[in-house]
Amino acid sequence: IILEHSNENTLMQRDNNGLTPLHWAVSSGAEDEVILMVVEACARAATVVDKAGRTPYDLAKGRKKGRDVVQRLKDAGQLDEIQTKANDALAAGKASEAINCYTNLIDMFGSSRVWHSNRSAAYLMSGDAERALDDGEKCIEIDPHFPEGYVRKGAALQACHMDIEAVDVFKQGLELFPNDPDLQMGLSQLEEITNQSSFEHVSNSSESPASASTSTPPRIETALSYSSHYSQPNDAYTDEIDDLREEIQHLSTTHGNTTNELHDEIEHLTTKHAEEMEQLRTDHALQMDSYVTEIEDIKREAEEALQLQEQDAMAEIELLRSEIEGLRHANDRLQERQRCDDVEETEVSQEREKELEDLRMRMDELRAQVTELMHEKDVAEETIKTRDLQLSKLRIDVEMLNEEKDTLNMDTMGEIGDLRSEIEDLREANERLK
Repeated sequence: IILEHSNENTLMQRDNNGLTPLHWAVSSGAEDEVILMVVEACARAATVVDKAGRTPYDLAKGRKKGRDVVQRLKDAGQLDEIQTKANDALAAGKASEAINCYTNLIDMFGSSRVWHSNRSAAYLMSGDAERALDDGEKCIEIDPHFPEGYVRKGAALQACHMDIEAVDVFKQGLELFPNDPDLQMGLSQLEEITNQSSFEHVSNSSESPASASTSTPPRIETALSYSSHYSQPNDAYTDEIDDLREEIQHLSTTHGNTTNELHDEIEHLTTKHAEEMEQLRTDHALQMDSYVTEIEDIKREAEEALQLQEQDAMAEIELLRSEIEGLRHANDRLQERQRCDDVEETEVSQEREKELEDLRMRMDELRAQVTELMHEKDVAEETIKTRDLQLSKLRIDVEMLNEEKDTLNMDTMGEIGDLRSEIEDLREANERLK
């Protein structure tokens, strides 16, 4: 349970001897499954060197069991490189590159719930819903208690137009994880789409033989394909507006006497979609505000942590400098005493040599402590750089959301204007028919 809820920062922490949790797991004879879980969660931990210059792979060489574990630790550097490349490609929307990288990871290091989950998202992003479904099912097969597996499978089923099965999967996941936000959002969106997915008009029979049979308007499908991290509402509304246009054309040719009723329903749908788009814009604005707040919090925490570390390091350095200065004065006094003492020269000389040796050892220890403090300062600066990189990625996500919102607003308003023009044409045609 601890490993499942840990992150890379937790698994990269070291004790006073420079040992990470992976060092301890290998050296204490932990089960192979535990070691493999740590490597899967944070491959970079396999490359960390302790104060004695040993990596987890060095400690694992003497294990009498688990040779596959030893090989996995040896290949961990390559795993980390491919995994980082795959995650970056997925975050950048490069579906094909992400699919290739995750496939290489699975082929080289075996199945992983995280890799299958991310590859499912990449397949769904590329439009291959069937393979996305296969990976979603594989996630659940590997770990039935992994909520992301149910999210991936439900999204893939929805993309395959298997809405009923998708609802069942989301409900199955919520039985295990009732508070998971992705599962809750997927089920609520899918139920709303299912409840409002179809309507029909029944028209009176025409007197002419060509129109004696009645026809039912086609189902207006909603193509909002849910994915926990990659939703595209602008394409969904475009598809639905195209379906509405086809519906208007069909009804205008076969059911001219129902134009007013159709107009009312189209107006209702237009109003409803405008409300949904406004809600979507509000949700995007809230999400962006949340991102900005999170960025500011991370930046503030990083700055405070760096300031505290710098203050502690400077205070320690000043203390060491004072102690070194005191030792220098003591050394000067000893040298002065050595020049003044002529009596019992042999015994006094031996005593002085011993004291000088102690002072030299103490100064070496102090220099080592200063070096260690400077190293800790470098580590803190590296942490700040990493967090700055994360902030940059978050800012890019915010900009993409802004662009998506603007595109959605412009496309939808243009389509609604076209619909209104067509409705006015239908009204004029109906008046001419009357």
